[in-house]
Amino acid sequence: MRIWHQSFSDLDRAPLYRATLARHAAAVLPPGDAVVLHGLRPGTYGADFAPIHAIRHHYLEYLNEAQVIEAALAAERAGYDAFALGCFYDPALRAVRSLVDIPCVGLSETCMLVACSLGQRFGMVSLEASQRAQHEEQ
Repeated sequence: MRIWHQSFSDLDRAPLYRATLARHAAAVLPPGDAVVLHGLRPGTYGADFAPIHAIRHHYLEYLNEAQVIEAALAAERAGYDAFALGCFYDPALRAVRSLVDIPCVGLSETCMLVACSLGQRFGMVSLEASQRAQHEEQ
């Protein structure tokens, strides 16, 4: 099985994050399976921005979600077995699912479904207050 992991970060700017994801995938996957890490295009955020800044500006968020959608289409064309979106608020997940025929999972939705299966209530910790509306929508 080959899984396309799509980050909402420019992984070229986050080598430690990329290495941590790769190490974890190698530790949990059976031999022969692979998670191939992908990020947003290099330079997406420029020198002064990080992914968290995109959610403050809907236009930036929209531009970045377009990259996620393009990535899902590329994953399907390249024969990947699944598409995993590694961003806590699952940007463009609904759009991606409407466009491709491979399984698509999002980090936030997956965590919430597991939480719902374990209890009647759960809490979420966000990086900043502007994320509240996104979490409530999910």
